[in-house]
Amino acid sequence: MSGSTKFPESQEALEAQPVAGANVQRRRRRPLLAAIERFPPTYFAICMNAGIISILLHQLPYNFSGQRVLSTIAYLTNVVLFIIFSIFMTARLLLFRRNALHSIAGNIEQLCFTACWPIAWLTIAAGTGLVVSQASWAGYRWTVVAYAFWWVGAAWVFVTGLIVYTTLFRKNLLSLHNATPALMIPAVGVATAASTGGVVINYSSGITATLQVPVIIVGYLLLGQGLFLSLVLYTIFLLRLFTEGYVVAEKMPSLILLLGPVGQGATALLVLSSAAETAGAFAHYHEGTFLQANAALALAVASTMLSLLLFGFGVFLLCFSLLAIAETMWKRELKWTMTMWSTIFPLGMWTMNTAMLVYATEMNSPAWRVLTAALLLVLVIDFLVCAGYTIYGVVCGDLLIPKDARKPGKDKL
Repeated sequence: MSGSTKFPESQEALEAQPVAGANVQRRRRRPLLAAIERFPPTYFAICMNAGIISILLHQLPYNFSGQRVLSTIAYLTNVVLFIIFSIFMTARLLLFRRNALHSIAGNIEQLCFTACWPIAWLTIAAGTGLVVSQASWAGYRWTVVAYAFWWVGAAWVFVTGLIVYTTLFRKNLLSLHNATPALMIPAVGVATAASTGGVVINYSSGITATLQVPVIIVGYLLLGQGLFLSLVLYTIFLLRLFTEGYVVAEKMPSLILLLGPVGQGATALLVLSSAAETAGAFAHYHEGTFLQANAALALAVASTMLSLLLFGFGVFLLCFSLLAIAETMWKRELKWTMTMWSTIFPLGMWTMNTAMLVYATEMNSPAWRVLTAALLLVLVIDFLVCAGYTIYGVVCGDLLIPKDARKPGKDKL
């Protein structure tokens, strides 16, 4: 990565130009209005990253002093940032509705990144069930909150994905030349609903089989949608790589997004089957021929095998992505942009961590535990570095507020 802290004309800045560049008076908006007008949905990726780090810290196989405190801090960071960013995004859609919709619907990356909003909500649902409901002062009532949050998030992300892909079909925006890994995000979103649902029904305090079974069934339905849609998107993007080569250097870190579908798929298979078998949801429900204890055991074995297959494909995608990013760094072409935030969530939820964490339990393997802890450390460092660059870019650069909006002028709103 370049040592310079100068922020170039990033994708976020370019996306905002059609809206912010209409005339001089509009460019001279007050800083807050200027920030709202060009606020991109990519910022919700920060919430997603804080959410996955909170979950991984809470479930880390090696306990240490302050572990739960750090997990709670990450969870609260997720919640606070989600509220702030939601206010900004809602204000943009209300105050600058026509320009916002035109800007988002006309740009593939902005359109696909809108799925980050419900994905961030789903990480809050998972964190509420895992972190909050297990607290001594919380209990079952927060399990109900997490459960309700999950159903809202599952519906939200499903509808968002449907709208995004329908818009891409109708507007004919996509070609091999402009295909990006961001296309995976809406598909990853529905798979995230499956995996976070598994977290909620596995770890929430006092959860019952009556609540677990509907989430298991719907979770597998969502997983099927996300995985099979991703297979089509993998084909499109790999064909783009074969015929057009790598994406531009600025977007190279987004290759990590390719891990999303297989990571979420592996994780969802493990946590949903764990709820059915280990947590005893099917045994307690005891209805029909499928919702039985013996069926849950077979489901758990099959899910573990399939998750290993997905995990193996993820190893290839990770190695390929890291080699491409390393080559870009070697050529000194990689500069920091908001795209760097896309390196955390897919790797964390792939999980070269959550999946490994479950493997560490199911296989009782020290190797998986060590690898989980090491990669969690990498993710935390990555998060802190990205946070530092983002704060600097917002405060001192033009990452969110255009430089001309910072300068006093005679033009008024």
